[in-house]
Amino acid sequence: MKKWLTYAILGMMTNGITLFFAKVILSSSGTYSLVFMQFLGGFLCVSAYIFIKKIWKSMDLKEILLASTCGAFSSLGVTFFYLALNDTLVSVVAPIRGSGFLIFTSLLGFIFLKEKITPKKLIGLILAILAIIFLTI
Repeated sequence: MKKWLTYAILGMMTNGITLFFAKVILSSSGTYSLVFMQFLGGFLCVSAYIFIKKIWKSMDLKEILLASTCGAFSSLGVTFFYLALNDTLVSVVAPIRGSGFLIFTSLLGFIFLKEKITPKKLIGLILAILAIIFLTI
């Protein structure tokens, strides 16, 4: 198996586990405290890794600003996701969130990174949009 595919599958699995636990935790904890604790834990783990491996020595200001912007959007996305989980089933919200990753990432890649949208990708995007429609009606 290719290395990138292994990482993608592991990312998919760990995100799915995280979302399951988030739904369980939301029944006893507030949305914003959950988001704070989740990102604090992630920040501490990644910070430790960056300092142990001395990665911070090669980081420039542009890279830090882009990564911080990415973190801000990620935090907002997780917050909106958890707010949605407060009102409905994880089995409805999680596929919509996942489809959103597919749709918006593909469109942004096409527009800004000049990635090609093949017929297969276009069909996948259309099916993702249809999935969102069927999940919400």
